[in-house]
Amino acid sequence: MHRRFLWAAGLIIAGGVALRVALALSPGFVVDSDRAIVYLMAVHASHGDLTVVYWGQQYGGSLLSLVSGAVMAVVGESPYVVYGVVLAMMAASALLLCRLTRLALGRVTALVATALFMFPGTFLTRQTLDDGGFYMSTVLFALLAIWFAVDHPLRAPRWRMLGVGLSVGIALWCSPMGFALAAPALGVALYRRRRISTALLMLPGLALGAAAFAAGELQFRAAGSGWAQQVTLFDGAVERAHQLFFGLIPAGLPFGIGSLRAVVALVVLALIVVLLIGAFRDKSGITFAFAAGVVLLTVVLVLSGTTLIDAAARYVEFYLPALAFAAAAVIVRVSAGVAVLAGRGRAGSRDGEEGAGDDTVGEHADASESDGTAGAVTGAGVGTVGAAAGPGVGAARESAGPGDHGSDGTPGVSVPAPVPAPRPTPRRPARVLLGALATVTVVAAIVISVRGTYLIGSGTTQTGGSRGTIAAADTPSAAAVPVAGLRLFGGDAIAVDNLLEARGISAVWAAYWISYRLAAASGERVVAADIELRRYAPYVQRASAVDPAAVVEPTGSGAEQALSASTDLPYAERETVAGMTVFIYDHPVTAERLGRVIGMA
Repeated sequence: MHRRFLWAAGLIIAGGVALRVALALSPGFVVDSDRAIVYLMAVHASHGDLTVVYWGQQYGGSLLSLVSGAVMAVVGESPYVVYGVVLAMMAASALLLCRLTRLALGRVTALVATALFMFPGTFLTRQTLDDGGFYMSTVLFALLAIWFAVDHPLRAPRWRMLGVGLSVGIALWCSPMGFALAAPALGVALYRRRRISTALLMLPGLALGAAAFAAGELQFRAAGSGWAQQVTLFDGAVERAHQLFFGLIPAGLPFGIGSLRAVVALVVLALIVVLLIGAFRDKSGITFAFAAGVVLLTVVLVLSGTTLIDAAARYVEFYLPALAFAAAAVIVRVSAGVAVLAGRGRAGSRDGEEGAGDDTVGEHADASESDGTAGAVTGAGVGTVGAAAGPGVGAARESAGPGDHGSDGTPGVSVPAPVPAPRPTPRRPARVLLGALATVTVVAAIVISVRGTYLIGSGTTQTGGSRGTIAAADTPSAAAVPVAGLRLFGGDAIAVDNLLEARGISAVWAAYWISYRLAAASGERVVAADIELRRYAPYVQRASAVDPAAVVEPTGSGAEQALSASTDLPYAERETVAGMTVFIYDHPVTAERLGRVIGMA
């Protein structure tokens, strides 16, 4: 690799990480209960209380929480530990995407794809930081599976096949969407190494992932959660596909909200078509892996019963690597075409780069290496190989006289030295033009992402995740919070915690979007069981048994009004603080009684 390429890729990745660090430290960055659960799971893991999947779900591997918990056991509890692990996973994912794009399409395309991945717009910039527990880990191991299947710089095919199986297995544990994205790597590996041993080497990792996935299902059933995924299969599949491509996906991308929603949806569909066409042309198998992964991911989302509405735009993160790969290919190819039309150069590499100044011998050698063989292709093509080897071969043949013999025993024949074909010299204006167009794309992606992130971080935009809104202005100063980072869970949660602490209440029922934020903000001094889903059984047991009981609901919500008017469940006292109403009872309150009152039984 060129040193300039490494520096450029490193700066892009470092810039994306720095942007997210600034966002995480900004006063406007607050999180919702979904993300609070990830932190609580990590805290529990640091004390040896391990869970296989996300609380109260049938899927959602706890890898992020387990790794964060291990780090917390050493450095102490803080939400910033979780975000540090997420950023490390994202940087690794970006490196893998850069490497894969370079192998398939070349250096310039790799840089553009990396920039689009690290700077994907306001929503995805936040989503890729404020991870829901298994999104970035899913992306990481899907990319890792593809990399193990197609790249082999260490010349260790058996270990790589083990790596493919293990990566696909971990991706399955993380989520069914992860398996959809990683499964094509199995096909690529089997196609490249047509041996029974290849399948056998991948089986242990797959079995491990399947066992973890099954353990998560058992954990879900044992917990008795109030929620379960409803599988729809082909019922309404066409309508759900339309919701996915013309609703959910545009909502997570720049310009996808408003009058340009349909345009963004059509662009996404066009990029998927580009991937499908490229899958038949790219012999490395990388484009096929991305294309097949996108198709399988779409099938899983459409047929699984997953809610496909704008508020679920977080699922676009799973599409991000493939869309960045395809968009970069199109951008660089079009840019090279512009250079040709301008008469300033001729594109000749797979992504239109050879006319743009990529003068490295062996640019595509990595992509053409075959699995399990010793040695690498070091030439850029037949002409280049001839240029390097021709003079020496010709000199040897000219020295062979009539009495000399070749290696097969026949009389030697004097032949003239082959004249290497002159390599076309790229014209500098074309290189400058393509570089300028690619740079404009990178800068535009950075500007769009930075501007939106600034609005979130400054508190101009209210945030709170995919559902629920938390006003950043309510967040207290860091000095008021004993553990670094707990202010991220919102000023309303901390205010309610202070009230409950003054009343000596240690367990409450609460609306979902305040419940786990309250537990996290209090450092679990107060545990809050959510009324709607009852995700975590130990919280439910404590909230059901505590006396006096308490219920926390947003002021003005339907549930708050139902509790206020209830004669079946009269409250002893009621207090309002930070937009939340706290009902205090003089007896225990069960989930069933609450459900009957607020219509959720």
